[in-house]
Amino acid sequence: MRFYLLLISTFILIQSYGLGTPKDSSKNLRLEPLPGIFNTPETSWGFGVTLLGYIKPKDSLTSKSNFLVFLDATLMNQASFQTDFNFYTAKNKHFIIGSTDLSRFPEFYCGIGNENGPEDYCHIDIKYANLKGTLYGQLKIAST
Repeated sequence: MRFYLLLISTFILIQSYGLGTPKDSSKNLRLEPLPGIFNTPETSWGFGVTLLGYIKPKDSLTSKSNFLVFLDATLMNQASFQTDFNFYTAKNKHFIIGSTDLSRFPEFYCGIGNENGPEDYCHIDIKYANLKGTLYGQLKIAST
């Protein structure tokens, strides 16, 4: 219970920070926190926060980069941490795109169909990690 009170307090602080901060377009890094509360039949109540980040390059030849970080937890002891990112290196020489997903999803399984009894019920604890990344390089065209 203490964890959920701490989580709710954090959401309130993040929300007040996000609403009270004026947008400064001259900064190279801009962060946008977005708290969230949700309810689904599978997860019960859930609490999460998303952090959007925008990186403005110092030179005009480089595209803007961005990232997203998402963290949530539910009253059914489920948790998820996810990121997505798109980064450009100086003068767009390389483009790095990727994502991560770390999740813990305990689930009460009742079997398949309607003919299942209590002896078929079981608790499954699903944990997984998914990491993806791609690096693209700028092609150089030879002149003739």
